[in-house]
Amino acid sequence: MKKLPFALITMALLAFSSVSFAEGKIAVFNLQGAILATDAAQKQIKEYESKAAYSDLKANFDQVRSELQKLDEQLKKNGATWSDERKTEHRKQMEYKRADLELVAKKLQSENQQLIQQILQANAERARNVIQDIIKSEGIGLVLNAEAVTYADSSYDITAKITERLNKAK
Repeated sequence: MKKLPFALITMALLAFSSVSFAEGKIAVFNLQGAILATDAAQKQIKEYESKAAYSDLKANFDQVRSELQKLDEQLKKNGATWSDERKTEHRKQMEYKRADLELVAKKLQSENQQLIQQILQANAERARNVIQDIIKSEGIGLVLNAEAVTYADSSYDITAKITERLNKAK
């Protein structure tokens, strides 16, 4: 009777050890990071950011942010001497500027997300092929999305290899 649990434990250990040998290497990667780090993606981003519409939007964001900072500095510097009416008016101006800043920030974020989606869609198939090549050539048995992993040593990360091969694959 006492030998039965020992035999079961031994068989379980042997089964799990043979499975772990069959698994191969483990790797993590960030697909979006790999694609966006490519030379071609960086070039597209720079070209997009240099367009007049995007530049104007970015300049507008910077201007509104600067105006909001100035209003905040004025309040801190002179607020103690202002009447309640003046403080109320100033806070109202700051609220309007904050709302303007949020709107412009949302527009910028939307533009950036749209560009990123275009780049990712245009390069997704090539990236999948590169990942499959790396998996086969390095005998990787398990690949995880880096964003879903709590911790992984940098030796497991193949993102840079993917970017490098994408740059070469042009």
